[in-house]
Amino acid sequence: MSLSLNPRLSGGRTPRVPRAERVRSAHALHPGVALSALVVLLLIVAALWPGLFTNQDPIEGDPASAFAGSSAAHILGTDQLGRDLFSRIIHGTVYSLSLGVGASLIGLIGGVILGVLAGYSRGIWDRVITRALDVLLAFPEVLVALLTITILGPGQWSLLWAVGLGRIPGAARLVRTQVLQIRGSGFIRSGIALGLSPTRLILKHVVPNSLGPVLVHAVIGVGVCIIFGAALSFLGLGAVPPTPEWGLMLSEARQYLSIAPWIAIWPGVFITLTVISVTVTGRWLQQRFISKRSSL
Repeated sequence: MSLSLNPRLSGGRTPRVPRAERVRSAHALHPGVALSALVVLLLIVAALWPGLFTNQDPIEGDPASAFAGSSAAHILGTDQLGRDLFSRIIHGTVYSLSLGVGASLIGLIGGVILGVLAGYSRGIWDRVITRALDVLLAFPEVLVALLTITILGPGQWSLLWAVGLGRIPGAARLVRTQVLQIRGSGFIRSGIALGLSPTRLILKHVVPNSLGPVLVHAVIGVGVCIIFGAALSFLGLGAVPPTPEWGLMLSEARQYLSIAPWIAIWPGVFITLTVISVTVTGRWLQQRFISKRSSL
């Protein structure tokens, strides 16, 4: 007689994994996620307290030290104006993170307002908002950004609104879907039968119960906003010199790639590292949220 390694038991049944073990596995913080979360934490600290990492001025430079390579005095070298590259990257963290978070918040707030109004009211408001969202989603976000910057002019605040406004249609569609599901639930019908006002139902029940997926969507969108904002700054449509913004630093370094490639490499590395870390952390939060809802 031979022993079978088939996990199925006699009778064709598969051993059932305990629910607690499945929940622990879904919520487990894997090494890659832990590393990404650590990078995000360090970036937040650098944005809030850049002096903990460097005491050099990111704006003023020494022309005599231009294009200097890595050294004890300048860890990542200097740029074309002799400014410390590490200092500029650290001080530029606040611009990239504030852009990502701020633009995601604009998309979140605008999406919640439009999505709740369309999903809960139905009727004419639902049709008008849904058609408007369909039209906006048909246009690339870059066209919305270019139109916004053309109206407001280049600058960090214009860049924030240019990126944030493009996030509203997607968030609004997601919120509307959640609201439609919640509106047909039993506790909402009970609230209507008890005579609760629509405002109270929306603020106390509809919005809190529909925010989960859109919050995860907003967290993941932070990375998208960062790289989109960097691309616009690279094209000269965002931050203006001498702001130490990563996309602008890449743009300024283009003409010096042959003699000082590190001027472009390090901002690119930090943009990539930031976007990957934020996205991985957001995906983990998304999986945790989905597993939590499925376990209820």
